[in-house]
Amino acid sequence: MVYILNINLKNTKRAHVALCKIFGIGKYQASNLCNRLNIGTDVCLGELNQMNLYLLLKQIEQQNLIVENELQQQKQNSISELIDIKCYKGIRHIFRLPVRGQRTRTNARSRKRFK
Repeated sequence: MVYILNINLKNTKRAHVALCKIFGIGKYQASNLCNRLNIGTDVCLGELNQMNLYLLLKQIEQQNLIVENELQQQKQNSISELIDIKCYKGIRHIFRLPVRGQRTRTNARSRKRFK
């Protein structure tokens, strides 16, 4: 297991796939990071040495990527701001209904279920 940004990533997974497990890094961003560091698509995460992992973290910091807890906190703050000003989307969040215009008559079971 490789420990990056408070997350354990599997050694057997390929580097660009394993980086997608970090909250805030998707497929495109992971492949972009690997390309910048000249890490091939067939290289497993366990094959990387400490220097490559350090450069990976440095690259994430250099690109000003917001990841993990900071991103989750930012997301929660934006939702609470919508709730505070009591706009339409904030009210939908309060009542735990779909926010982005989905229908509720037949769908939205998962959103309505966890009250």
